[in-house]
Amino acid sequence: MVPPVPPGKQQAIEGREMTTFTEFLNGTELDSQGVFSKHYTAWLGTVVLADEAVGTWLEGQLGEEMLEAYQSGAFSVQLNQNSDNDSELNAPYLDFGGLGRFYLTDLFEGSKDSFTWKQGRAEQERWYYDEYTAPGGSTENQAPTDIRLEIDPTFADSLKGSSPQASTAAGATLGTLTAFDPDAGDTHTFSITDAESRFEIVDGNVLKLKEGQVIAEGDGTFTVTIEVTDSADNTYHETFTFKAGATGNPAPGDHLLGTEASGDGTLENPVVGDDILFGFRGQDTLNGDGDTVFGSSGDDVLFGGQGNDTLYGGAGNDQLFGGNGADILVGGADDDILWGGAGADTFQWMLGDQGTIEVPAVDRIMDFSEAEGDSIDLKDLLGDDAALLFTEVDGQAELHIDTQGNGVDQKIVFDNASLADLQLAFDASDATDLVTKMVASGSLIIE
Repeated sequence: MVPPVPPGKQQAIEGREMTTFTEFLNGTELDSQGVFSKHYTAWLGTVVLADEAVGTWLEGQLGEEMLEAYQSGAFSVQLNQNSDNDSELNAPYLDFGGLGRFYLTDLFEGSKDSFTWKQGRAEQERWYYDEYTAPGGSTENQAPTDIRLEIDPTFADSLKGSSPQASTAAGATLGTLTAFDPDAGDTHTFSITDAESRFEIVDGNVLKLKEGQVIAEGDGTFTVTIEVTDSADNTYHETFTFKAGATGNPAPGDHLLGTEASGDGTLENPVVGDDILFGFRGQDTLNGDGDTVFGSSGDDVLFGGQGNDTLYGGAGNDQLFGGNGADILVGGADDDILWGGAGADTFQWMLGDQGTIEVPAVDRIMDFSEAEGDSIDLKDLLGDDAALLFTEVDGQAELHIDTQGNGVDQKIVFDNASLADLQLAFDASDATDLVTKMVASGSLIIE
């Protein structure tokens, strides 16, 4: 039996809701069992199993060991349908060797087709399914589901507050827009729907202020609504809310709150909840969670600016920039990016910020510095049976945290340091000793 193409290595023909076996044959005549088996197995492996909706369904059906084997391609496709009988055991199945079989019955709910051929004087008949379905899924092109703004590090650096700073530079580039779409490989076009806006989109997905425009203290709250259109003309709309700190030199301490998450992504009711908060001068508290959050929280961007600021990302994939001063950065739940900036910053995790053993939360500290006195505060995250272990992945140090003694559910990536860099900074002999030395120095707070 010809082995299937491993999942994710091939994709179904674009532009079709479903590629039937007849379409896949593209005129090839079925004149023997061998010809049929070769092409039918190829159709199952490169079209049916490569369908994203089918893959999602299988991930929810297979047990842990079978799923691991499936994802690595350690299985074969067996045809198993020599009659017109439509019983469960008369459908194609995945053979995992010693792990057993998984029948694909739910993918083939229609009636069977057949073909005949001569073998000597006898006429042979072979039954097969020409079409498949994806239970609980659809192969139709779906609309994007989210827009995120990835901040340009140069823009963030310009707001760190090394001198009293009351505004951004005129015409500054904020960052790049990315659409999240259920359809892998889809293309996207971004536009601004507001008739009058201080922003523009250049180079396809770069959000910037128009020439002469700034964001300044005292601007209060203002928004920009962005539309993304995919290759099938599906649209999704999201409103980004900007909040700038009060005027003053130094400004009084601001307490800026984020926006409630709501909306359905239509032009009439765009999704809101993604906030960009600017503390500028003063000692600010920036909270991207808002007073009350319904559903998923937004993917927020918080700029502390000058002063000793406290930044709370809340739920969502947030970007926190402390700026100058001794800042406290709390990313919150989900996967966050944390820039402390100059000064002795504290990166803090709270109970509930972690992910799960199956899908750990992965947060990134972009500029951890022992020399500046940065610290990582885990005391509110760790249970009695918690365990910590430093490792290295792709040249970057990672702290793997088992918060409750059940398995790793939180990872902290040190974007600017390898494991060797951290061991050298703390005079540690190995990964275990690094935990000990960081705790002893106060750089790692666990109780």
